[in-house]
Amino acid sequence: MSFTYSGDPSSSKLDECRFLLGDTNKDAPILQDEEINYIINQSGSNSTLMRYTLFSQAATIFARAI
Repeated sequence: MSFTYSGDPSSSKLDECRFLLGDTNKDAPILQDEEINYIINQSGSNSTLMRYTLFSQAATIFARAI
C-alpha cells in the first residue's frame, strides 16, 4: 500500500481527497492511495458521491478507534 500527497489539491483527485480529509501526514495515514483511488473510480464523475463515500469510510475507520 502507498501514500502520496503533493501538497497541491488541484493537481489530482487523490490529492483533493487527502486535502478534504486532512489526510496529509504520511506518518499517520487515514487511507491508502489504493483505497482512495477505488472510491474515486467507483464514484465516476459524481463528486458528491465521491465525497460522501470518502467521509463515510473515514468515519468508519475512526469509529473503530473509539
